[in-house]
Amino acid sequence: MEQYTIETGIEKLRKLSETLAIPSREVAQRDDAFNVMVVEDDTGHSRLICEAARECVINRPIDIVVCETGETALELLDNYRPGVIILDLHLPVIQGLDILKRVRSIPIFHLTPIVILSGVGCDRDIDKCMAAGANAFVEKSSDVKLFRNIISGIIDFWGGICVSRHTYR
Repeated sequence: MEQYTIETGIEKLRKLSETLAIPSREVAQRDDAFNVMVVEDDTGHSRLICEAARECVINRPIDIVVCETGETALELLDNYRPGVIILDLHLPVIQGLDILKRVRSIPIFHLTPIVILSGVGCDRDIDKCMAAGANAFVEKSSDVKLFRNIISGIIDFWGGICVSRHTYR
């Protein structure tokens, strides 16, 4: 698991801070930050997601925790409260759909936005994810610029534009 801090704001001063290797299952959270959990086993995709966060225009720092497995993500949720979860559908051991169902079964996460990412979005997978409580289903684009724009749009929306009850717990 890795934790990133990304400073962001209207003035477009952005930087990806030093990558912190966190050995324990606890993640530092700042009150002023928008917390993003990324559950993605492909390091290339998780790197692109972190880079895309630099394109965001929300007026607060963005803290990103990247989990390579569903098990790690589920363990972290005991002590971590993300503002949005970006979840790969196809993961080793525990699939994204199963993680989605488990997260939705925890009362404190009923309103947490969960966005499913998949390389291929067949109607059956989309229907299952939406029925299980996903807020959105996004196909991973092979166009890097488009993929980055999609991810920054997700973070901009859930971290700044959208006001939900989850934000004010």
